[in-house]
Amino acid sequence: MEKFFSFPETGKLQVERVFLDAGYPILFTCINEQNELFLCVCCQSNIHGKKWLLVQTEPEMIINMLEDKITIRDAFIHSSDRKFTIFQNEQLSIQSNLDEDWDAVNSIALPDAGEYMEAEEEEFAEDISYYKSRIRLGMYAKILTIALANTAWSVNVKISQYESFETEYETNLLNKNVSCLMGKHTEIYDNSLQWYAA
Repeated sequence: MEKFFSFPETGKLQVERVFLDAGYPILFTCINEQNELFLCVCCQSNIHGKKWLLVQTEPEMIINMLEDKITIRDAFIHSSDRKFTIFQNEQLSIQSNLDEDWDAVNSIALPDAGEYMEAEEEEFAEDISYYKSRIRLGMYAKILTIALANTAWSVNVKISQYESFETEYETNLLNKNVSCLMGKHTEIYDNSLQWYAA
């Protein structure tokens, strides 16, 4: 994945999925090392510099945006309170919740009000499937965390775009059957449960 930026406020960000581009990503998602998901738009690119709006979000919000259930602007406004403005000219800076950029009514930096993705049929089918798998993975991780509570085992969840496991894998862990459904794979290394989802 392409490296984006790294800030103390967000961690190291990498571009995950690009939905709109013009030779460079316009509307896209990023993830950090904690697997937190962010939605980002490049709202300025001219002689004065580049500016991005970045907000932490959830897979459900991305799916709703891609399926035209909500506008692009609403996906930014209603995702979370972790909102950032990144500006790059001679220097790189980041600011949290900059009022003029994040004002739900008056901002000219946010995507236009009433604007949807308006994609061709199946255009974002792969992306939607990917984010649905993230939702399932999150649910399974919570279940495993509860199941492994008060044990010496830990849960380490990672998402890989490059590996796909299409077989059903089942293991017995501390007398608890943990089933990894289709498209999931579990490996055990040094008391750490590594769970990958394509």
